[in-house]
Amino acid sequence: MVHLNDPYWLILLVLIPPLYWLSSRRRKALKFSRVSMHDNLRSFTWVGALQAASFYSALIGFVVAFAQPSLYLSVEKPSIEARDFVLLIDTSDSMEWGMVDPTISDGLTEDAKPSILTGAQKKNIVKRIQAAEASIQEFLRQREGDRVGFIIFDKQAYYGWPLTDDLNAIRRLVKGLPNYVGSGTEFDGKKGAIPAALTHFQERGQSETKVIVMVTDGEGEIADERIHAMASILKSQKVSLYVIGIGYKKWEEVPETEDLRNLVKAVDGKIIEVLDVEQMRVAFDEINQLEKSTVIKEASLEETDIAHWFMIFGLLSICVFGAFVVLTHDEF
Repeated sequence: MVHLNDPYWLILLVLIPPLYWLSSRRRKALKFSRVSMHDNLRSFTWVGALQAASFYSALIGFVVAFAQPSLYLSVEKPSIEARDFVLLIDTSDSMEWGMVDPTISDGLTEDAKPSILTGAQKKNIVKRIQAAEASIQEFLRQREGDRVGFIIFDKQAYYGWPLTDDLNAIRRLVKGLPNYVGSGTEFDGKKGAIPAALTHFQERGQSETKVIVMVTDGEGEIADERIHAMASILKSQKVSLYVIGIGYKKWEEVPETEDLRNLVKAVDGKIIEVLDVEQMRVAFDEINQLEKSTVIKEASLEETDIAHWFMIFGLLSICVFGAFVVLTHDEF
């Protein structure tokens, strides 16, 4: 589709027919004082036709160029429907406790699967917070195009970094997680982790798809009425909740995790229990698979300026016309 940004210039085209008529009348009135090769050449009908055609083509080219034509083409482009992720990372003192890394052992063979804890000492027991940091780094590498923020919490929540698509900034800050370990755990309350994430979504969220990923051992109290209140808010804001549950045994066998389990169940969320480092890596990979970024092909109109092509056409035509004038020594 062609669009003219300044179409009023086309009015000048109505002057071409009368200009041609006047030129024809003037040509008939011309008297030649001598007969030469050029006059004989001018007598050929095709030469006169080409000369006239080149002149009027130049006029048309210049007028259309001044009208500033643009060509609009429909182009399909893939776009990523970004998600907003808030990582809630438990930094209570229990995250200093150890967990098994099955890929690290005294008899580590050369073809063994490498641990996600690159650079860590080759010992079988590592800190939970170290495993969390390494797993999150791997998770972030697969979320290009999404917006991620993170909040750390113990007895209260602390904003690590707001939602951003600059994942390099998140990676740099997550490297310092082992330095943030504090004391107890608080999921609820005015300064609790989950309310902080919901508030952040309200203030900074942009995507329709909002996801909370919590890494915790799950041991904390939430009052029944607060479970119902937070579940209502999570549902109304369409926030998905994933909990990566760290522990030495299944959460069902740990009474202190019951309140968080009830909240996750109330919002149809998902708890992925991890007993060792490899299971934590797999848990983040599972979330990546469940929350794949949606690629949408959107048709859009792209504008291309084509005025310069008409200007070039006009210049070439006027050069051809000039060549005929020189060749015939004629006046047009």
